Amino acid sequence: MPFFRFPHFAGLIFLAFLGVACSPAPTPDRRMIAPIALADAADEAGAARVFWNPSARQVLTAAGRKVPPAGPEDYTALDDPSFWRRLDRRNRFDAVALAGQPSEYAALLGHLRDSPDFRLAHLDNWGVLFLRGKPEPFQPPEVTQTATDLDNAEERSAYLAGMAVVLDAAGHAGAARDFLATARDLAPQSADVRTRAAYLALQNLRFREAIDTADETLALDRKNVPALQIKAQALAASGRIDAAWIAAEQFKELADPGDMNALFLHAQIANAARAFSREQNSLERLVLLAEQAGIPATDYRVYLGQCYAKQGKPQPALDQLKAALGETGLSETQRADIENAVRTITARAGVTP
Repeated sequence: MPFFRFPHFAGLIFLAFLGVACSPAPTPDRRMIAPIALADAADEAGAARVFWNPSARQVLTAAGRKVPPAGPEDYTALDDPSFWRRLDRRNRFDAVALAGQPSEYAALLGHLRDSPDFRLAHLDNWGVLFLRGKPEPFQPPEVTQTATDLDNAEERSAYLAGMAVVLDAAGHAGAARDFLATARDLAPQSADVRTRAAYLALQNLRFREAIDTADETLALDRKNVPALQIKAQALAASGRIDAAWIAAEQFKELADPGDMNALFLHAQIANAARAFSREQNSLERLVLLAEQAGIPATDYRVYLGQCYAKQGKPQPALDQLKAALGETGLSETQRADIENAVRTITARAGVTP
């Protein structure tokens, strides 16, 4: 069974790339610290019941905003439109706010863009806000009129580059190009802006451009972990697994030991490189970190079970898969996939399920 979905909580640390780390200023503007402007926009619209993606909830809580903690269903809803619709029927959300790494919420964002019930109402450097029943279509802002009160060129360039990432994810590619071009003009030597440009190229499957732009960042800052991550992903997607594995080992060594995004990406590339013992080390660490943070470890357990199975360790593999089955918030598809993996491993190894 392949890596069947991206663990959304793995993007928590990567939010620093989209937010806090954007600005070199000692006291950055509040818009750079957390998706507070999204929360303000929801408040101004009178939205009492707001669905926040889990990563955004954690950053908002750290910034002092009171939002309820994410539950297992919130993670599942990001990937499964039918599950999301059931959740919405039960809660009747007034608004949906999605912030952080767009790959975390890409499936739900695509569903909302086509939904007759919700319409995009606000977009900024952190993410998007959809309101139920909003009649007017969204019009991207003019780049010349955006964040003009940010006097620091580095900070404004980071804000505009962040908006470029979100605009592109929301389907406004033309506006995204304008915002990114302005950001690069404002701060042509900014490693942050170049990293965002590389991320945009990666998201649009322009792998050669992503690699080259990440290399531009690394020429300015050879220890830039997000740039190394983007380069590794683009190399892997291009089929250059050996080079991707070198980059993966580099960013894992440089990343914070608690960086779940780095650990998960390292595990993915280790899997592709058939470095299963290294994959196992990262996945075991991820399970531990998820448990300590009180977030679902379901996906990590599934991948760890697969990793054990590939190394001829059927019992540890079954232990992890059965632990994953015991967690709440699984969709029907996820449960069926895991149960099928249990049957396959049991049949091949001849062990007791």
